[in-house]
Amino acid sequence: MLYAEETWALTERLEGLLASCVHRVLSYRSRVRWQDRITNEEIRRRCGVENLEHRLRKMKLKWFGHVKRRDENSILRRAMELEVDGRRPVVRPKKTRSKVVEEDTRQLNIT
Repeated sequence: MLYAEETWALTERLEGLLASCVHRVLSYRSRVRWQDRITNEEIRRRCGVENLEHRLRKMKLKWFGHVKRRDENSILRRAMELEVDGRRPVVRPKKTRSKVVEEDTRQLNIT
C-alpha cells in the first residue's frame, strides 16, 4: 500500500485516509473491535508498527538524501533543483520540495 511513498506529495486529507486504512487493517489483524475502546497507539504498539506520519517523513528524507548525494549532472538532481519561471495564479502557493524537507527535518528533530 505504501509503494514508492517517498516520492508522494501528500495532503493532510490523503495522509488521514492512509492512516485510517492502516489502523483498520491493524485492528482487523489483531482482532480488536471498535467496541473494545483500544486506542490506535496501543494497537500500533501491540503490532510493532511505527506511526505512519513518522514513517512517511523518514522515507521522504531518506530519498532526498540519496538524490542530494548523486552527481551534479544526474537527471534526478537537476529535476529536484529545477525552478520554473513565470507567475502562479492567485491561490494558496503550493509547497515546494525544499519547504517539505525543511518541515520534515523540523518535525523529526534532524539537523
